[in-house]
Amino acid sequence: MSAILSWLWKVPLCALAWLVGAVAGAALVGALELPLPTAPPDTDPGRIAAFSALASLTLGIGLGPLARGLGAVFRLRFFALALLTWVFLGLSTALEARLFTTMGGTSGMAVLFLPASLACAAVVVTLFRPSRAEEAAADRWTRFTRQWPASQWVWRLALAVVVFPLVYFAFGMVVGPFVADAYRAGAFGLRLPGLSEVLLVQLLRGLLFLGASIPVLVLWRGSRLRLAASLGLAQFILVGLFGLVQGYWLPTSLRLIHGAELLADSMVWAGGLALLLARPNQTSRPVVI
Repeated sequence: MSAILSWLWKVPLCALAWLVGAVAGAALVGALELPLPTAPPDTDPGRIAAFSALASLTLGIGLGPLARGLGAVFRLRFFALALLTWVFLGLSTALEARLFTTMGGTSGMAVLFLPASLACAAVVVTLFRPSRAEEAAADRWTRFTRQWPASQWVWRLALAVVVFPLVYFAFGMVVGPFVADAYRAGAFGLRLPGLSEVLLVQLLRGLLFLGASIPVLVLWRGSRLRLAASLGLAQFILVGLFGLVQGYWLPTSLRLIHGAELLADSMVWAGGLALLLARPNQTSRPVVI
């Protein structure tokens, strides 16, 4: 019960940090004179703001379990979560919006989310402390890099890059028949890109996701199963749920289908990454408080 109650006040604080950071991001975008995406016609700015605030409540839920599994000092945990949040929610969302929508403003979107990612990560790592003792980063890096010989690292990293596009296309083929008509019709600001465009962007996203996940893999203190669940949840919320909650103008059926697709994508991708790159046993002595 005490753990549940603690989440009830920690999650809103993480959301508040994100919203404050978003205001700073909007000011930065304005100072740099960068464009932002244009909302579809007939959308209400007030409702967009309300759903944005609601979506921000998901961030603490997605990042909290991941923060608790990182056994390192504050600055390293902050770096790992800030990088992951900005790449997954900033760069990746901008790439997806550029590929599948006609709203434009993707360069401004990437800048907009940077201060918010930093602010949210700082609050998350402050509130969600690791459940295990800290360990020197140099020791973690040494054990991480020496767990396999160079020949194994080559194929493991190469496969880790392509895991995301493979998973993406697999589940995309399942939901495609249910959502393709909306994209072909150009409804709700959506567009249907060519296969070559999709392949290139998803390969790039796979590379970005891998690079942003490496610090988490190095600092992780726990089992592969817990890593897969925590990283998968974080990806689902950052890449999927956060945006789906805000897109209130999209049909509920479309959001539910994409939500199920992105949840499956995220969990399978995170499981594959854990199996390929995480050590089988990463436990350590508990923290004594």
